[in-house]
Amino acid sequence: MVGKKFWNLDKIIALSAMVVSASALIVSIIQTRIMKEQQQISVKPFIQWRTDVRWNSDSIGVFSIKIKNKGIGPALIKNAIIIFDGEKYPADGVSKVAQKILSEFTTDSILSLREETIDQTVVLPNDVVNLFEVTNPKVAFKLAKAYTFIQSKRRFDIIIDYTDVYGNKFVSSGSSKLVE
Repeated sequence: MVGKKFWNLDKIIALSAMVVSASALIVSIIQTRIMKEQQQISVKPFIQWRTDVRWNSDSIGVFSIKIKNKGIGPALIKNAIIIFDGEKYPADGVSKVAQKILSEFTTDSILSLREETIDQTVVLPNDVVNLFEVTNPKVAFKLAKAYTFIQSKRRFDIIIDYTDVYGNKFVSSGSSKLVE
């Protein structure tokens, strides 16, 4: 009797098919992970806050603090706090903080203002939310000068916790340039 060879053509073809199938499965799994990462990055929000000194349509000086989503996906703001001189304040109490800042430089009080609550707010890409706005021109410019001085001493910040549509958590802090 002649001994049969273990590695005949059928077994070699079957083993080759299994290797090709396993390789295709591995490539498929890697490709799916890459696509998932790309999909999450494609909706990543990027929240920044900024101050703004401008003239409104009635030629009245305005000082405001704005929140902007510069990312490419919506952001859900979970929590925002203001830090001034080491003390923490809720973001909806920004008028109290502004009055404290202003009181260091003048006895004027903030009479004409608009304030918005931003906790649990969805900010779409390129949307701007006014956190705080003073429309009294005399006070607005004094507040802008006071804020600029205080910020130069690093005594003021806003920390914003937010998530993307997938629930990934982000924190924004420290954007304080007078822009736009």
